[in-house]
Amino acid sequence: MRAKVRSAGAENGGMHLVEWDVAAESVRAEAQVFDLCPKNLDIYVDDLPVRMAQLTEQGVVFRNEHYSEAVSPDGVHFREIHLAGHDDINIVLL
Repeated sequence: MRAKVRSAGAENGGMHLVEWDVAAESVRAEAQVFDLCPKNLDIYVDDLPVRMAQLTEQGVVFRNEHYSEAVSPDGVHFREIHLAGHDDINIVLL
């Protein structure tokens, strides 16, 4: 199965998702925090609590029960929640 995903009207930032019949070794096997390899897939949503509720109703299981709130070094406040993806990639909803 294949899918190309991009935000409406965006020229850049799209993804080409491919599902294989037989999985190879994880691209993240034994990866450490600062290794240069795919580790997180950040997905920005309009309303995190609403999206979490919708996904939970559909059976999605998050790594934590509640989202976390953080402040970036430049002062931007954000919320995030993590869930497991294929190949040990961490999916982060922001």
